Amino acid sequence: MRSEYDAQRLIRRSPSLLDVPEGDPIEIVVAAEQVDHVIGVAVYGPDGPDAVTIWSLGVIRPRQRQGVGTSLKTAVLAEVAFRPDWPAKVQSVVHRENAPMLRINEKLNARIDTDPLDVRYCLTALVPKKLA
Repeated sequence: MRSEYDAQRLIRRSPSLLDVPEGDPIEIVVAAEQVDHVIGVAVYGPDGPDAVTIWSLGVIRPRQRQGVGTSLKTAVLAEVAFRPDWPAKVQSVVHRENAPMLRINEKLNARIDTDPLDVRYCLTALVPKKLA
């Protein structure tokens, strides 16, 4: 039950931490082994006219480092590629010490730069080819 609680907490907390103007969509991708067992989530959506932001991406501890995070980020990229009304660029902010997430971004060929406002973080950016 603990792992389900962790995933539920991720889903509940992420959108409430955002200052999203009314009408802007917030999307949630859920990774699940079964219908009732959530193992990871990604919360994302358009963040102004230039980018889609992944505000939160998390995987329960027992399933970390098994490709779930990569699958979630890939699912977000696929969704953005199919949404002609959304900006093409996908961005996220990653703590410098979050080596697994930085490796995922490197594997996906993201551009990774130091955040000029806080050197403890990196800004990542990807531009998937639009398919729609």
